[in-house]
Amino acid sequence: MEVDLHLPSTLVVLSAIFVLVAVLYGFHPLTRWRLRKIPGPPPQWYAGNLLEVMRQSSYHFYIRNARKYGKIFKVWYGATPVIVVTDADLGRAINLRNPNRHTAMGPAAIMAPKDRMFDSDGILLTKDRAYHRSIRNAWQPAFFSESLNGYANLMNSGADRLIKRLGKAAAKGQEVNIWRMLGDLTMDVVGTASFGVEFRTQEDDEIDSSASKDSRELVMAAQTIFQMGGAGGSLYLPIVVLCPVLLPLVRLIAGAFPDERMKKILKARTKLQQTCTKLLEQARARMEAEASGKKPERGLAPGSFMQHMAQAKHHPGVKNGSPFTDTEIVQQAFGFLLAGYETTASALAFTIYNLSANPDKAARLMQEVDAFGRDRVPQNSDLEQLPYVQAVFKEALRLFPPGHISIREAVEDLNLNGHHIEKGTWLHVSLCGIHRDPEVWDKPDDFVPERWMPGAPEEATEAQKRAWMPFGDGIRACVGKRFAWEEALIALLRIFQRFEFKLSPGQVPLEVRSPFTLGPAKGIFVTPILRGEE
Repeated sequence: MEVDLHLPSTLVVLSAIFVLVAVLYGFHPLTRWRLRKIPGPPPQWYAGNLLEVMRQSSYHFYIRNARKYGKIFKVWYGATPVIVVTDADLGRAINLRNPNRHTAMGPAAIMAPKDRMFDSDGILLTKDRAYHRSIRNAWQPAFFSESLNGYANLMNSGADRLIKRLGKAAAKGQEVNIWRMLGDLTMDVVGTASFGVEFRTQEDDEIDSSASKDSRELVMAAQTIFQMGGAGGSLYLPIVVLCPVLLPLVRLIAGAFPDERMKKILKARTKLQQTCTKLLEQARARMEAEASGKKPERGLAPGSFMQHMAQAKHHPGVKNGSPFTDTEIVQQAFGFLLAGYETTASALAFTIYNLSANPDKAARLMQEVDAFGRDRVPQNSDLEQLPYVQAVFKEALRLFPPGHISIREAVEDLNLNGHHIEKGTWLHVSLCGIHRDPEVWDKPDDFVPERWMPGAPEEATEAQKRAWMPFGDGIRACVGKRFAWEEALIALLRIFQRFEFKLSPGQVPLEVRSPFTLGPAKGIFVTPILRGEE
């Protein structure tokens, strides 16, 4: 029997080569050389800048590095370089010319194919331009002026329920997490104004414990998806971020052995999908009842988003103009439900935070509210009579835009101010960096609503007005921004007709988190005070 004496040495050589390749891969030398002329914070081996981003939040990380490295810099998310832009004009050009969003580094990336397709075919992530245009056209009638006028009473009803809850806390001098209460409000409004059903997210247990339990589960599911939407959504995700070539293998393992975080987010997605499917079934029942001349026992209100989608058809150039399938409708409802819940709740919470931290601004707002009428119920047409309320909300959106990054993928090779960017490169237009650019804004970190008051000494310049883009820009701009605007202004007016707020200590500066959208890290805690009382 012969023994291969060369085998051990061969294994040693192969092992050495493997270790060398693994070490070099962690430095990404070729990509670093290609992007060497673009400044940015020095990356760590394998991790890049990911640990810093997670520790500081991308919101603060981008602002600080824009002030250090300029308006174009690079950041490494593990093995993936991202070009960050904080120049307003360049950012708008990128949004207009590169409509595709890059694949999100979240739990969906390692889920089963049906779950990945569910996300990629929605209005937020689809890369098919014709399909996106078809979806967007189907959404838009829900945000026409006639529709917005009809939503006002439903939004006021939601505000009534919030005021009742705040009144109970005020009577006890009780501190509340206003962010979470506003989340209950926005989920309530999305259900009633957009889907025509009551989600009852603001019900008290003593009124209807079963409805309250269902609504709490719905809100918790939405919270879970937003809070776990980033790289922390699964223990498997860091592996993919650090070494993307292992993605197929990680998908197989995660599918067979999901970790607890994956199980939690899958359960939350299932809850929301089931809710959207249930809403569609109710829409179908109403349509069938109306067709037969019967009055449905239950269902969605006529003109609601879900019923409109149930009747909508694709653009003639997409799927031969066929009606939307049930799966497509549920996909869009899923996206609408999430988008309408978290972002508006955070925007309102940031507004109340800034007003509570700046009592002089709150006093001026309440003067305008009082002039409008403490007992007057607003309609959509009344909102133009509230310039300072609008200015306050615009300034809060400047400082804390919930959708603080426009994520894009270069659809072709680009030249960004002399820097060559290859097709497929990830691009982040940092709205927070643009909104807090000291070269554009006076006192960029201060809350100054007067920037948005015509004729005020602090009134924003035309360049500053162009730099304000909290709803994004281009064909991927927020399709529901008019709905969110109306909802927020009505809520602010109704709340400050009755209350002012005392900010709890230890919240300046505010700690934020941004795994998916920007929100308070732990909440915003205030004590509601009934107007006219100490």
